[in-house]
Amino acid sequence: MADNNESKIDTIIGAASQVKGDVIVDGSVLVAGTVKGDVISKDLVRVVESAIIEGNLEAKDAIIAGRVNGSVLCQGKVQLGKKAALMGDLRAARLIIEEGAVFTGSCEMPAKDDEKAPQAEGAKKQNAAAKTTKAKEDK
Repeated sequence: MADNNESKIDTIIGAASQVKGDVIVDGSVLVAGTVKGDVISKDLVRVVESAIIEGNLEAKDAIIAGRVNGSVLCQGKVQLGKKAALMGDLRAARLIIEEGAVFTGSCEMPAKDDEKAPQAEGAKKQNAAAKTTKAKEDK
């Protein structure tokens, strides 16, 4: 998460707010209240200590200091703060869990297939060529 993303907030769900239904935004979201539904953002989602999300969270990046009862899916980084509680599965490219955070669920951190695939394919071709050469030599 870039520093400029962390300071820019487009949508705020205040501490005294309770949202029933999905929250879908293009920009970043700060959740300080309660959301009973999914939170979906194309940017950063920040969940403060007092916040509760009863649903899934999908975003580019997420900073969680409150409670999430649902799955988290992020393309970038997820940070679980020292008072965070995540009860659900998590999938992200990068993960930071601070001491004191609670995480119950499974975690998947996919490899960058686009970087590994060409190397693996090249190695397969080299192995195949070596086997063909060896077979010709054996004859």
